[in-house]
Amino acid sequence: MKSLALLLSVLQATSGFPHGPGETTSSSPAIAPNASTTLNSPVPEGVFLEKHLSMQDTPKTPGAKMIKTRTGPFNLKSMEMVSSTPRLRVDMPCTDCYLTAMEAGLELEDGTSVNIDSGAWLHHMVLYIMGPGHSDLTCPLNWPERIYAAGNERTTARLNEKEPLGIKVGKSDRLAMIYDLVNNAMEDRTFYVTMMFEYVPSTSPEFAAHKPAKCLWLDITNCGDSEEVAPPTPTFTLESQPYSMARGGRFINGYGHVHDAGQKVSITVNNDIVCDSAQLYGREAGFIESREGENPGMAHVSDAGTCREYGGWKAGDKLSVKTFYDSRTTPLNKMHDGSVQEVMGIAINYVVEE
Repeated sequence: MKSLALLLSVLQATSGFPHGPGETTSSSPAIAPNASTTLNSPVPEGVFLEKHLSMQDTPKTPGAKMIKTRTGPFNLKSMEMVSSTPRLRVDMPCTDCYLTAMEAGLELEDGTSVNIDSGAWLHHMVLYIMGPGHSDLTCPLNWPERIYAAGNERTTARLNEKEPLGIKVGKSDRLAMIYDLVNNAMEDRTFYVTMMFEYVPSTSPEFAAHKPAKCLWLDITNCGDSEEVAPPTPTFTLESQPYSMARGGRFINGYGHVHDAGQKVSITVNNDIVCDSAQLYGREAGFIESREGENPGMAHVSDAGTCREYGGWKAGDKLSVKTFYDSRTTPLNKMHDGSVQEVMGIAINYVVEE
């Protein structure tokens, strides 16, 4: 995410934020396999994948509704990448509501969903909420409040597996986004970034029972731009500095994000692993790179394992994130100029502060 300084200056100027630089249980983390999976392969034992959202399905949450928003158009020339571009206002799914599940996507103007097999990358996107009372849990001086993020694997985030929780959206709140998109096709194309939301409106009888959750972002660069140069070894581990937590809380749901060659993301509390998010490759045809790409036929990250109800922490505890890479198992990704892509290690956690 290269345009950090530009992004921060623009978002701060417009939002009033301060300036500044399978199954998972609470007792046993899910252990990620150190191997790539294959097309249509079963989910490895011990790994849980959250079900994708669909506008055709009945919402899982009682009293909830579904909505799909589109942000764009984004016009990309053949073999063009746009990196860390801010979008200061995106369509609101609702106001005076709770967001209970979220999922990103990428599509063409006619609504066709596109992926790496047709040369289209939702390389990254981060969704922010801005308004009274909103502040990022881990980097309040560096970022507006982050509530969702996805790479091209397009992970579904669900906040309410066992209790009525959600991201609270007030009447005057607004959403903003940054996005990285790539067009590896031989022709120019127009893209839209989509978001599917499950939400509980204030008019629902279930609304009063809901309580607010927060997104707790852990990053190997701590409050930096999330990217590190890959070390010149086939296997390596990258780890954040500890985050010292001012308040206690508990984990509701979480998942990791890596770049290609990443095998798992581990979340630790006082150096004890509480969640391992497995990174799976090429389980659907859309995640196999097209012939026009820099890595023809390569299987890319297609799924990130989700941890659920994995314990908590006390005030003063140290939270960290580790990411494990092995390019012998799954190769690093090459960019347009032939260079090796930088690597990431991020954990998106949904939590309740106590």
